[in-house]
Amino acid sequence: MRLSTTPALAAAVILAGCGGGSDNGAKSSSEAADFAEVKQIVERRCFACHSKEPTHEDFKDLGVPAASLYLDDEQNIITLKRVIYQRVVEVKDMPAQNATGMTQEERDRIASWYDAGAKP
Repeated sequence: MRLSTTPALAAAVILAGCGGGSDNGAKSSSEAADFAEVKQIVERRCFACHSKEPTHEDFKDLGVPAASLYLDDEQNIITLKRVIYQRVVEVKDMPAQNATGMTQEERDRIASWYDAGAKP
């Protein structure tokens, strides 16, 4: 498992953008999202830049994900939950320039998971 432990690097990571499709697969907004749902959102919206094999053209030839942040490791999602919450929900600058079309509903689902304790 690779994981940056510096706050500056973790913050920079989320600046790089993400990748994925348009179907969000979200549950009812009245119940908190579980980890499986959040992981699906992260897979669709973030793996293109933040995975072991990035597919985003800015990172695929580098051999490492944006800011060396591996979100395809479940433990990293848990470890970086506060940074993910800040950048996706509060600041809304991730995905970068919303390149993958993350919906407000997906942001709300991540917020509900975080607010409910961000359990794995």
